[in-house]
Amino acid sequence: MIKTVFVSLILICCTFTVSPGQVSFDRLSDNVFHINADDDKTSVKSLLIVKNNNGVLVDAMYGEYGKSIKSYLDKNDIVLEYIINTHYHGDHTQGNSNFDNTTIIAHQNTLSNIENKAQYGPEEPFDKEYWPNLLITDSLLLSFEGIEINIFHLGKGHTNGDAIVHIPEFNLVDLGDIILAPEALPYASDPKNLISVLDAISEKINEQTIIVTGHGALANKSDLHALVKIMKDTIDYVQGGKDITSFPAEWNSWNSQFIDMPTWLGMLTKYYKK
Repeated sequence: MIKTVFVSLILICCTFTVSPGQVSFDRLSDNVFHINADDDKTSVKSLLIVKNNNGVLVDAMYGEYGKSIKSYLDKNDIVLEYIINTHYHGDHTQGNSNFDNTTIIAHQNTLSNIENKAQYGPEEPFDKEYWPNLLITDSLLLSFEGIEINIFHLGKGHTNGDAIVHIPEFNLVDLGDIILAPEALPYASDPKNLISVLDAISEKINEQTIIVTGHGALANKSDLHALVKIMKDTIDYVQGGKDITSFPAEWNSWNSQFIDMPTWLGMLTKYYKK
């Protein structure tokens, strides 16, 4: 069982922007930064934990954004000890190639997916030297400068190799793309199991826990519960054989830049016809 310490995280009004890159660092506490890449190409979020001029990066984004992160670290004399890849997609892993001599942690399926070239995104595949080199199957407790970082896998959700990063000291959890953004429908490799994953995460957090999403604003436990509810409602709708072109109008509030309700219902229809 993973120990949970209920500590509220207070947002401090400080934003540091890497120039000339398109990455910003929003300080969440003395030790934690929320990294944002928002431009015409992408909207990706990452997390940086810093203590004693050493760092842990959760997801390295695309290559050029990872380069901006590297510039920020160099400018501030921060040595990156670890990268944690939450899954294999290129917008979370290709930036690894900017960081030499770094331990890169991921689930074993993430490495397998990279090896099999399951998806790289718009950039070229990156060198094997920067692939994950410390693999987990179920969980890993990482002790970093006295901070406990729990990394664990709960089965298929967004991919078959999702790594969840929980930092009890800061009452914070990074879910990668398990949640794309608050009030956004998911891209789920296994919709049914994703609900189980979200329920299990809910048991480990409280109402004050800050949830880092893969592509949107910070979320909370209420956002997680809302996602579970709309998933259950839409799954029941599809399994009930109802017309997916005539769904309740209020469900359109879940449309986002990532996925809209017709696409989601189509995905569910294909999934449950297997």
